[in-house]
Amino acid sequence: MDNHDHMSEVLDLFSSLISRIDLLLCHPKHKLLLYHRFVLSKVSWHFTIANLGKTWVAENLDNLVLKKEGGSSPYFRLAFNQSSHVL
Repeated sequence: MDNHDHMSEVLDLFSSLISRIDLLLCHPKHKLLLYHRFVLSKVSWHFTIANLGKTWVAENLDNLVLKKEGGSSPYFRLAFNQSSHVL
């Protein structure tokens, strides 16, 4: 797999996981825990194997999250920013 394959795989996986979690009927606090623990663990392998830069993450994954949340959810952004420091 080259970097482009990893990029498309991460985008697809990240998008599907976020969509699935958004559909859950649970408290937003629990959704944040899922985002923080589950999504991060699922995509972290790609970040260790491929050379996916911080700029690519900011331009693609951050924008995907902000579009999904409408850019108005400070709790989600806080949890996502904390988990992205782990990478």
